Amino acid sequence: MTRLPAKVLSKSKRGDQYCVTVEIGVSNFRRSFNSLLFGEQIPFSGSYRNGTLELRYYQDPGVKVGQQFPLWLIEANRLVKHSVDEPRCGLDLLPEHGEYLRNVSSGRV
Repeated sequence: MTRLPAKVLSKSKRGDQYCVTVEIGVSNFRRSFNSLLFGEQIPFSGSYRNGTLELRYYQDPGVKVGQQFPLWLIEANRLVKHSVDEPRCGLDLLPEHGEYLRNVSSGRV
């Protein structure tokens, strides 16, 4: 996994949802939204366009405007392979990703 430079541009509450806009600090970033891994708070919905992520959460993600945003790029070999009939989600990773993130956030990696 590769840590991506990302910064919170805006955060707002709309109804019962929190909307967060994040700028990815890599020029010409051209990867699928499904290749991204988030910190402990995982958005229920999101999109990527022109270097900016638009993310939606049901709970306050606990980020502030201007701060770094926890974001990683998953290498292709870390994604779970699915059959054509199986539903697919960008968060369908091998089980060890949770343990890896706990180690990253605690400074052990």
